[in-house]
Order: sequence, then C-alpha cells, then structure tokens
Amino acid sequence: MKPLLKLCEETNQLTKEILKQISEQTRLFTELANLPRELQKSTQQLSHVLHMVWRESSLAIFYIVFLIILASQSITDTTR
Repeated sequence: MKPLLKLCEETNQLTKEILKQISEQTRLFTELANLPRELQKSTQQLSHVLHMVWRESSLAIFYIVFLIILASQSITDTTR
C-alpha cells in the first residue's frame, strides 16, 4: 500500500508542476499577443516626443537666427 500511496503523491506533485508550467505558458502567450499593441503605443509615444523635440529645436534655431540678425543690424547701425 505504501508504494502505491507514494506513487500517487509523486503523480499529484508532477501534475501540480505541469499545471504551473501550463499556467506560465498561457500567461506568456497572452503577453506575447499584447506585444504588438504595446509596441504600437510605444512607437506612437516616441513619434510624438520626437515631433515635439523637432518643433522645439526648430523654434530655438529660428530664435537664434533672429537674434543674430538683430545683433548684426545693431552692429551695422552703430558703425554708421
């Protein structure tokens, strides 16, 4: 009787391990299915950030050029 009981306990333990692994695989497959959506969301956020950086740097360059033009006009006015 003891060997049979031991075999049942081992089988039960193995069944629990298999169920745990199946649960983990199911979780991983679910995450894998969600990756394209997460990637798309991250790509959109990155695109937005890059657009804002480009816009701000363009404005900064425009402002610097404007200041250079003002400074050069000021220098020209003082030399006349």
